[in-house]
This record gives sequence, structure tokens and C-alpha cells, in this order.
Amino acid sequence: MNNNHQDAPTNIRWRVLAILSFLSFLSYLLRSNMSIASSTMMADLQLNKIQWGWVMASFPLGYALCQFPGGMLGDWLGPRRVLAFSVAAWGALIIVTSQIPSPGSASVILILGSLMLVQFVVGVSHAPIYPVSNSAIQRWFPVGGWSFPTGLSSTGLTLGLAGTASLLPLLMERYGWRTSFVILSPVALFGAALWWWYGRDNPADHSSVNAAEADLITRGREKLSQSGKPGKPAWLRLLMNRNALLLTLSYSCMNFVFYLMFTWGFLYFEEFRGFDKQEAGFLTAGQWILGGAGAALGG
Repeated sequence: MNNNHQDAPTNIRWRVLAILSFLSFLSYLLRSNMSIASSTMMADLQLNKIQWGWVMASFPLGYALCQFPGGMLGDWLGPRRVLAFSVAAWGALIIVTSQIPSPGSASVILILGSLMLVQFVVGVSHAPIYPVSNSAIQRWFPVGGWSFPTGLSSTGLTLGLAGTASLLPLLMERYGWRTSFVILSPVALFGAALWWWYGRDNPADHSSVNAAEADLITRGREKLSQSGKPGKPAWLRLLMNRNALLLTLSYSCMNFVFYLMFTWGFLYFEEFRGFDKQEAGFLTAGQWILGGAGAALGG
């Protein structure tokens, strides 16, 4: 009886997944602040909707350009280093955003340019989160068992959106948008420290993983390593893979709708439907909570 208990696989991989899902939660908690604060910031910084659209486009531009390099960086340096640095950068950059000059001390061109530059860098800093998280899931979970962990990671991001939509209007009402951003920043430093403390690039490097769990995770990987064409790097095989390119196109179409709601959903509820900020926040949160349930079930 005791031997059977000792031979049972440990569950460290699920704890690692819980932290990865928490980092996913933090990513959208800290990146959706601009969407929820849109009307407040536009009024305070004296920007119109077209100018605000340029600001909001700067994030996905940096995000898109650096996702592929971010994934390669994760393979090179390992998920532990890349994710810890990225998450810590989120906390620093949301503070930088809070320091954007006001109209009384700077021109509209300087304010707009500063916001666009900062948001581009914010996009760059968030770009590695999902490529590198998926790499960590691939390293920590058995072959054929990656969909459900990935779904739970995506649930984390939708709950992060719901969290910001619910919490930030309350904080802004009490403290203003600048102080509210600063209040959110320490959670990123906590997430980075937590991942650095508990996460590992490989399960075998974790002192709490027993032999049974290590065997469960590595079983069947030999076939995967033999399936690629020799002589070509993985990134080139990916770019030449028809299914990967079609999936990218499909994901791009889905993200067109996603970012439309992500960027303008809160402002739509507030400005065009007449809800106050807190009500608009709850309505925005509702759709993302349902999205989180769908992500988990889909996985």
C-alpha cells in the first residue's frame, strides 16, 4: 500500500500550470487597463477617438511583431527566465504609463507620441507570455495532454479582463487613473517572483517531481523528436507548415473580433449605451467570464 502511494506520480505539473494561469490572468489584468480607462484618459489628456485609436493600435503592433521572436527567445533562454523578466516588466511599464505628461505641461503631439511609444513597448513586453507559456505546458505535460492545460491558461486571461473591468472603475473613482495604475503594478512583481521561485524549465530540475511524474511527462516524446525533417530548424519548419499558416490566418480573423471588443467594448457600454463606469465594467466583465468558461470547456 505504501509502495503504491510512493510510486504514484506527484502533481507538481498542475501547480506549475496554476502559476502559469495566474501569469495569464496578470497579463490581461495589466494590459486591459487602457481599455477600461479609455474615456477617463481621453478626457484628461484631451485626445479624440481617432488619436486614441492610434494609441490602442500601438499595443497589438508591438505584440504581434514580437510574438514569434518571443517564442524563440523562450526556447533559447527557457520559460523560467523569459517569463520572470516579462512579468516584472509589466509592473514597471504600467507605472511608466501613469507618468505620461498632462496637457498643462506638454503638447498633444508629445502626449500622443509618448503614449504610443509606451504602449508599443508594453506590447513587446507582453508578447512572449503565450508562446513561452505554451512551451512550458509542452515541457510539463504529457504528449497528447496539452489542450486542457492550454484552455485553463486562456481562462486565466479572460478572468484577468473581467478583474480589470470590475476593479479599475472603482479605483479610478477614488484615486484617479494615474494612481490606480500604480496600485495595480505590485501584483506583477509578485507574479514574477512566484514564477521564478517555483517554475523550472524542465520537470527533472524540480526537486518535488518524483520519478513517476517525470516518466509520465516524458513518455512518447521520442516519436515527436523523430517526426521533424532533419537539417531544418524548427522555426523554418513552422513557417513552411501549411497547417500552421492556416491556423495563423484563422487566429488572425478571430483576433480581429477579439481586439474590437477588447479595445472598444467598455467605451461602447459607457458612451453609447449610457451605463456608468461601474455598470459598464460589470457588463464588460460578464462577457469575459463566459469566455473563460468556454476556454476551459474547449480545452
